[in-house]
Amino acid sequence: MAKIIYKPTCSECGNVIHGEVSSKHWEHGEASGRGIAPTVCINCGAYFGSIVMPYPKNEDFEIDMDKYEGWSE
Repeated sequence: MAKIIYKPTCSECGNVIHGEVSSKHWEHGEASGRGIAPTVCINCGAYFGSIVMPYPKNEDFEIDMDKYEGWSE
């Protein structure tokens, strides 16, 4: 049986991001922030500022890939 796989995609050019994608919180002294890897799209050079992904509230869900409503950022 086939599955639907949500793949990380650049919102600027639509390029599928291959390899590991991560977002990590960091702290250094009094400074803190969030780092995203990869930092830029290898296709168009756009910098990534956040990761948006589907977050179903239960096992019965619908997600419109063209809208961000109901997504976790």
